[in-house]
Amino acid sequence: MMNKYGQAEYAAEILKQITEKMLSAGIITDEQKKRLDKLNTEDCYSRYCTVLAA
Repeated sequence: MMNKYGQAEYAAEILKQITEKMLSAGIITDEQKKRLDKLNTEDCYSRYCTVLAA
């Protein structure tokens, strides 16, 4: 059986790394990065199980 806890944290961190790369490449602004990070985190925590829920 696969342990599903921690998926939200993992997914949010991966998406944060992607937005950081987009910012450093000049694809998005700092304000857009902040907004994307917030939206991505909210989305991940609404879709996946978290360690905190365990």
